[in-house]
Amino acid sequence: MFTYTKLKALAVSTIAIAGGHAVAGTSVSAAYPETVVNAIQTMGYKAELTVDSYGDPLVRSASEGVNFSLNFYGCDDDGNDCQHLQFSVAFDVVGGMDYLSMNAWNRETTMGKAFLDEESDPVLQHYMIAVDGMSGDVFKESFEFWTSTLSDFTDYIDW
Repeated sequence: MFTYTKLKALAVSTIAIAGGHAVAGTSVSAAYPETVVNAIQTMGYKAELTVDSYGDPLVRSASEGVNFSLNFYGCDDDGNDCQHLQFSVAFDVVGGMDYLSMNAWNRETTMGKAFLDEESDPVLQHYMIAVDGMSGDVFKESFEFWTSTLSDFTDYIDW
């Protein structure tokens, strides 16, 4: 089993060998948040690793000027060995939105669960299970699908 330090070194060296371009065989794992950050940065997006209020890893990123986060789930009590990821973004809409529009979004789309927060502002999320040893190519495809869904959602809510 790889230790955190060994896997981090492997991920960084694999990306460095490739000159900063995505490499088939590069592994992305929620258990090793730096691999998530490296994969996102390799695609040309910003990615900042931080910690959420529970002590679990949190990656902040953006697409087309919209900030979003990747939350880590299934972590141990120390915020390590995470298993799952969730893309998440919340919008502050003057006057809020209605439940019918969020229900319509959920009914008509396959990715990106939408709901209203306590102030009737829209929130978009997408959960990814078992992100452990996912290939860089599969992660890239999932990430690009998220950014496309995010773009569609911003159009939908007229952001």
